[in-house]
Amino acid sequence: MTIAIVSNFMNHHQKPLADRLYEKLGDGFLWVATTPTDEDRIRLGYDDLNASLPYVACVYADRASWDRAYRFCISCDCLIVSYEFADVVAVRMRQNKMTVYCSERVCKKGDWEMLSPYAYLSALKRFTRYRGKNFHLLSIGEHAARDFRLAGSFGKKCYRWGYFIDVPELDETGNEKWDRDVPEVFWAARMIDWKHPEYVPYAAKRLKEENIPFRLEMAGDGELMEQTRSRIRAEGLEDCVRLLGPLNHETVREKMLQANIFCLTSNRREGWGAVISEALASRCVVIASEACGAASSLIRDGENGILFQNDSPESFYQKLRSALLRRGEAALMADQGYETMRSLWNPDSAAERLLRWTKCLLRGENTPFDQGPCSQIP
Repeated sequence: MTIAIVSNFMNHHQKPLADRLYEKLGDGFLWVATTPTDEDRIRLGYDDLNASLPYVACVYADRASWDRAYRFCISCDCLIVSYEFADVVAVRMRQNKMTVYCSERVCKKGDWEMLSPYAYLSALKRFTRYRGKNFHLLSIGEHAARDFRLAGSFGKKCYRWGYFIDVPELDETGNEKWDRDVPEVFWAARMIDWKHPEYVPYAAKRLKEENIPFRLEMAGDGELMEQTRSRIRAEGLEDCVRLLGPLNHETVREKMLQANIFCLTSNRREGWGAVISEALASRCVVIASEACGAASSLIRDGENGILFQNDSPESFYQKLRSALLRRGEAALMADQGYETMRSLWNPDSAAERLLRWTKCLLRGENTPFDQGPCSQIP
């Protein structure tokens, strides 16, 4: 079997899965990078993975790389496209060869985005006209499938997908992590409007007024940093809420391993939210907006994590309060969240499922999975 994935540039969220596919397929797998690694990421200390991995073909580098990638994309058994590359989709559709579009949700501000004339006509040209062809959607977060269906694209050919991180082996159980006098709550994101950092001091003030014990740390920087700092000071929360500023990825993961609860307060503009995966894999109880991509795919509310109503600070506060007061239930959810990542939403499982799913669809069969990666979205 041969598989190609076309994306912008290789990053640490996509490398674990790509590594597994290369291990299984060898030269039968190619990752096509359409743009150089973002300079801002390199300045932050990330490796230029485009240049260091043997299975990455950089089409912007030279003509030979472009030709190699184009030939592979046209001829491979399954092409997975996140970013357009030349006319490979159109060519494969004329041949009705298995082609998969992989995307986060596109209506990140509202449904009206897809229903605007430009977006609707673009969807008709790029997706909807192929709905009778061997063309499928790997939906990064279940909301993406809904957005594309607004334009009549893909129909029933939508399948669950995401970004897959390596899951560490943890000895500590949920009960052991929650065996402390004061639970630790962690929030990490850019401090910008749609990440809603203001929900944190709102909830912290209410919790403090009720004398519910907690310690809360916020990591990140952005245009709302000073506003958040001022509100924490004005509400007298400096004894229980601490601003850490920007942290590197390794330090964020260490903080997750220490925390009892991780909060993601973003709205629907959070197409996936890899921190949800990382927090679940750190045995945190994750409290996330229902509109986040990863939350819709990974979290079963009240079983392995907690969902709150999108754009509602009151709902966020109530769910955080409940987790802090019901420690036994929270410990069980933390264990279930970790098990979700260890057994299902990880790169080993995703690679095996992708290969099996591809073989089934190539034979004209439906997906063999009823939940998790590559399962069908009704």
